[in-house]
Amino acid sequence: MIVEQFFQWVTTAPADKRAKATRALAEAFFVSDMSEDDRSAAEAAMTFLLDDPDREVRKALASVVVHRQEAPRHIILGLMDDEDEVSLMAVAHSPVLIDSELVDLVAMRELPFQLAIARRRNLSAGVAAAISEVASLQVCIVLLQNEDAVVLSRTLYRLSERFGENDTLRALLLKRPNLPIAARQMMIAKMSEALGNRAVQSAQMQYDQAVDATREARDRATLTLLRTISTDELPELIEHLRQTEQLTTVLLLRAICAGKIDFFIEALTVLSGVNHKRIAALLTDSSSRALKTVYHRAGLPEEAYPAFSIAFDVYVEEGVVLDVSDQYRFTRIMIERILERYKLAGSSEIDEILSMLRRFASETARDAARDYVNNQIDHLQISAA
Repeated sequence: MIVEQFFQWVTTAPADKRAKATRALAEAFFVSDMSEDDRSAAEAAMTFLLDDPDREVRKALASVVVHRQEAPRHIILGLMDDEDEVSLMAVAHSPVLIDSELVDLVAMRELPFQLAIARRRNLSAGVAAAISEVASLQVCIVLLQNEDAVVLSRTLYRLSERFGENDTLRALLLKRPNLPIAARQMMIAKMSEALGNRAVQSAQMQYDQAVDATREARDRATLTLLRTISTDELPELIEHLRQTEQLTTVLLLRAICAGKIDFFIEALTVLSGVNHKRIAALLTDSSSRALKTVYHRAGLPEEAYPAFSIAFDVYVEEGVVLDVSDQYRFTRIMIERILERYKLAGSSEIDEILSMLRRFASETARDAARDYVNNQIDHLQISAA
């Protein structure tokens, strides 16, 4: 009876009163103990109000129904076909919408709708993955800021792949405990490449110089990353480096010099297919034919083998007496010993490796000096306090 009176009144009432009554009717539909007939009539009234000429009336209806799981589905879909201001309310909040509908909306609708979806509560992994594939940087940043969203590791990897060079998104990614190690390294590569491109654009370097500087910066950062990861994460990182053509001869040699022998053994395992334990045993005898066979099977260059052979010898002899945790000192002494034994073979590739070792030695000395000065400053500040 009350709903019938509402039908008679709503056609002539002013818009502001219709909006107020609409909100009251919608709230009553969800919380009042209505008879079945009154409930059906109330639903019909709300359906009728989808066509109300005044937007404020339709917004009043949306303000109630879009938050309810038990809202009639046809009313939610009707609101989604409304003007953007009303439609966005349903897209942003309605629990009636299923994942496949949200995924379609991400793909087909404009930025405001994508942002509304990225902010939704309890956003599923599937919808988050869809956002990572097609949405803009702005939307992806909002997604990562949504602590209520389920974002899987593979989605974080995709976000790193698309936007890893962006400072804001990168900072949000690095806060995620399930960020894959391959994604971390990918962002390192993107940052190094961006720095190299800036150097070329500002005419600070020739293109070839920038490429070399980019590679060295990337390799250094990758070695730094190795200090923060577990042995279990090595296979994933190495496979990523292999697929992205970053698992280079120079990086492998630098890893040995830095005492990252586990990284080298795992890389050789991936490249050659030979058992990890077998390679570890062979490294204790760099003159072994078997070790050289494994080296070649891994596809590493013949002309670089003398450098690796010397590095193996030095690591076996010096590694047992040096403290690997003292990274700078360990690396500096390793390189010094390798350079002492190194016999220039005369090829351009070996010249490049020798040059790299000398630059690596210089970098390590400078890093050690910076580390020493920073430690002294920290010590003085603590003493002063």
